[in-house]
Amino acid sequence: MEPKSKVISILIIFLFINVGGVLGIVLSQSLFVNGSNPQEEIVEIVEDVEEVKVEEKIQEEVVVISEEDVIKDRERTTVEGAFENWKNIIEYVNSKSISFDDGAKYIGKIASDRYMSFLPDGYTILRLNHIKKNPKKGMLKEVKYENINYRNEKVAYVNVIEGYDSLNYAYVLKFVKEDGWNFAGQIDLKELNIKE
Repeated sequence: MEPKSKVISILIIFLFINVGGVLGIVLSQSLFVNGSNPQEEIVEIVEDVEEVKVEEKIQEEVVVISEEDVIKDRERTTVEGAFENWKNIIEYVNSKSISFDDGAKYIGKIASDRYMSFLPDGYTILRLNHIKKNPKKGMLKEVKYENINYRNEKVAYVNVIEGYDSLNYAYVLKFVKEDGWNFAGQIDLKELNIKE
């Protein structure tokens, strides 16, 4: 074979390879565009089923807690009634039945106007902030008061114990009387270890 014919035969072979490659690409592209990919359909069906299961689970778990459930003593005619409101809020926040933001709003509703005027926007009370940043080891067992100390007719201090499975917290709440007893501040917070 002459060198000229060798070059022509190599070019012809190269041309057939390129035409075959382009034809293969065009055919495979048209098959995938017009046809369906069974794996994609299976993935879409599985995702739809998972979304439905998650939506059903969320709907089952959603329990609406109303303000009446949390703040039971609206008049707050006694310090004990005002403390019960506080106790309900802490229990609902700890059990995650209400969010920290909702808990802060409810405390704002039972708090004195003077206390709320000193609280900057976006801040919450110390106890809720502590619960949020330091999750407990164990479940909340009880929130109770040990005693109530009346400073005068309009100011009362309540010594509170929050009991958990592995530790307790002690703190003092201040309540003032303005159109009923209102929360006016948390004064102290101590961690009490439980001896086993």
